[in-house]
Amino acid sequence: MASSLDLDLAFKAYWQGNDLAPARAFIVAAPREVLSLLDDRKSFGGSWMGLQRRRMLLEALREVTPSGELAEVMFELALCTRREERELAQAALARADVPIERLIAAMADGAKERREHAAGWLARLRAKEAVPSLLAAFRKEKVELVRAAMLRALVGLGEPVERFLDRDALAREAQKVLSKGVPPTLAFLSLDTLPSVTWSDGVPVAEPIVHAWLVTALKTKSPIASPLLTAYAAEMNAREREALGKAIYDRWLDEDFRLPTELDGDVRERLDAWAEKAGLTLEAFARTPAFKMHVGSLSWMIGKSVDTGALDQRGVLAVAAALAPRTLVPLCVKYVRDFRGLRIGSSRAMLHMLAGMDDRAATQALVRLSMRFRTASLRKEAQKLVSELAASRGWTPEELADHTIPTADLDDDGTLRLAYVENRVAPSNDLALDDTEPVAETRAFEAVLDEHLELGLFALGPDGTRSAIAKLPEPRKDEDAAQASLEKKRLAASKKELKALVVAQRERLFASMCSERAMAIGDFRTLYLAHPIMRRLLSRVVLAVRDRDGRELGACRVSEDGSFVTADNDTLVAPDDASIVIAHGSRLGRDVEARFLDHLAEYELSLLFPQLGRALHALDPAQPGLLRLTPAQAATVSSFALRGRMKRLGWERGPSGDGGWVDRYVKPFVSLGLEAALLHTPVPQPETDTPIQIEGIEVLTLPPAGAPLHAPRSVVLVRALPTVLRHELWNDLLAALG
Repeated sequence: MASSLDLDLAFKAYWQGNDLAPARAFIVAAPREVLSLLDDRKSFGGSWMGLQRRRMLLEALREVTPSGELAEVMFELALCTRREERELAQAALARADVPIERLIAAMADGAKERREHAAGWLARLRAKEAVPSLLAAFRKEKVELVRAAMLRALVGLGEPVERFLDRDALAREAQKVLSKGVPPTLAFLSLDTLPSVTWSDGVPVAEPIVHAWLVTALKTKSPIASPLLTAYAAEMNAREREALGKAIYDRWLDEDFRLPTELDGDVRERLDAWAEKAGLTLEAFARTPAFKMHVGSLSWMIGKSVDTGALDQRGVLAVAAALAPRTLVPLCVKYVRDFRGLRIGSSRAMLHMLAGMDDRAATQALVRLSMRFRTASLRKEAQKLVSELAASRGWTPEELADHTIPTADLDDDGTLRLAYVENRVAPSNDLALDDTEPVAETRAFEAVLDEHLELGLFALGPDGTRSAIAKLPEPRKDEDAAQASLEKKRLAASKKELKALVVAQRERLFASMCSERAMAIGDFRTLYLAHPIMRRLLSRVVLAVRDRDGRELGACRVSEDGSFVTADNDTLVAPDDASIVIAHGSRLGRDVEARFLDHLAEYELSLLFPQLGRALHALDPAQPGLLRLTPAQAATVSSFALRGRMKRLGWERGPSGDGGWVDRYVKPFVSLGLEAALLHTPVPQPETDTPIQIEGIEVLTLPPAGAPLHAPRSVVLVRALPTVLRHELWNDLLAALG
């Protein structure tokens, strides 16, 4: 008979070493107790520790095929409100035949949450037979959040979103929504002064439609744009909808940063003094991270908030995200990075905006924030959103990142084509022109991706010959100045996106090397070699080809024509069932390393990131949990110098401890569930240039999803680390010394 002690021991093994064997043994030995623990929501008193024990049991049940009473309890959990338990229960039931008819029936349940989760589960199961029932439920559904979930499910099951587009029905629905009045909390948007917008065929979009979208979005309080809203936005004039989305975003920001109209004299005086010290007006100072740092203590002193924010109106950001993804992606990322968690609610809203955008740059920005960001709570939120996005498309988070790499607006051959056109006269004083009207080109230009991963700009002659130019020229009198301005903005946006993309993909490829991730050759060719930027990036990366059994067939790099070239300039032909990994010197051997270094020098290519000629770490039985420097290697370093070196290596300063002291830099490896920490003697915050000693690097497991930020974590033994990761961490440790 299993006891509570057995459960305690099982949880200890799970928590300290992620070992589920004792939990599975407890399930076999005490099936009735397991049913009780899972069925009674209050069995653990609702504590965090109790919820984690439930999580342990659900994870262990993934290795069991549920039946009978257990399957019934699991089905109820699979439609519950707690996301983690719901996902674990659905994963466990994947081993059994999920009753599709019960999920279809759940879409008529009185609880809106169950209807929403049933639709999402049907999509993940790829249950195409449920499409007619989903369509019927969608047409009857009144709750917007549930309608959005059902629509996502229908689109995920292959139904074209265009079939749901109906301008006449949209106008009727808008009138119905507005008949109930516009909430006073939308006054900050000044709806009547928002920019107008037209459909792509030139027909004006009725103002009530946009107003109704904003009213509906306000009620949902979710910054994630629905597929239907995104589809309607795609049918609009691109320039006009981007301007409208930007206006909504700007006005929400103004409201979010707005100070209370009535402030006590001494409070106002103190705020003005802080603003004057920063050299800003009070209104401008209120939009800075420094203001948030100061105002927290002030709000506590006076007993009321000085920084009210606009989180209750964050739903309108969904409309902005659907209308202006290209404009808002860099602005959302900049907001999150600038405030670094100081405005945690607003930053979380920005992450949700990125998750709802039908835009590759938005997805990649979210992926990058999930991999590396200093504020742990926001990084975990980004990881959750990435996981949900990937699951909705039937991918892993890594596969999601592979499928959504932006192109920076470049063609398949790595070229951005630009053109000036003849001058046109607008039909009114409005500068907007009919994009459907044919117009003659006057001059053509091309921005071409070069070997340095930068865009070289060329003017095209009448015969197609290229001549290099430094920048796009000013338009002539007979050329359309507005169109020329748009082309300049396209070029600037492409350069900015290209720069961010190269940095992000360099980080991803490096992480793939450390985790020794293998990618099927078919996916590699489709997602990487067919990509205009990735193909050039990979020409500077050494790869290893493995057969279906994992045996290495040879090392190579990608040539200009997309073939695989060895260090001896031979072509390596990979079989169709082969896989590709990012090579590392520790796996290649010194002879192959030397030949590849000569090969790269011959072609005047530099590696995208360090792969070859790296220092190799020798395991030390005396230090099983820490990469430690020997006394001969140890040295005192400047804290400022260390900060600069670690930033260049991609590390972030760790969290502050008691008294504001910091004793580590951290670098997460999300795909491996690990986080490396470089330990040093503590330094106070704010930091001054202090001599410090580096102790070494330890690697810890990342907390389980849903765990508190300071939950206990296990140290991973050095010998248990992936070999390449261990060597790279050792090189970072040596580089920290300078």
